[in-house]
Amino acid sequence: MLLVLGVIAASGYVWWKSAMPRVEVAGGFPRVLTRNTPLKVQWSTAYGARMVTVRVEQDGVSSTVLERRAEPNRFLFWRESGRNEEAALTIGRKEIPTLRSGKAAIVVEVQSNDWRAQTARLSKEIPVVLERP
Repeated sequence: MLLVLGVIAASGYVWWKSAMPRVEVAGGFPRVLTRNTPLKVQWSTAYGARMVTVRVEQDGVSSTVLERRAEPNRFLFWRESGRNEEAALTIGRKEIPTLRSGKAAIVVEVQSNDWRAQTARLSKEIPVVLERP
């Protein structure tokens, strides 16, 4: 009985220690996507990020601009210390050849590298203008 209670208590503690990552777009999302739009994404996690993705969704097609993956750390996640990380990238025709003028959504997701693997998500629909005026 004590063994069962110990396992339940340990699992509850590990569950409680898991934390939601924070993610933001530095300077906010751009007002419009052009041929070369810079984007700076910042995130912080208590135990590291298992996965970070930035993608552009347009007309049902999802194009990944950034994808970072780390080894899962489910059982020993508390060995990692908190981190603040960032990525500077450019979104445009060079990175997404199928990008067209119209509406598109930029989606940023960060998944924590702990027991619960919670995912923080930011998304915004913005216009795409590729032709010169």
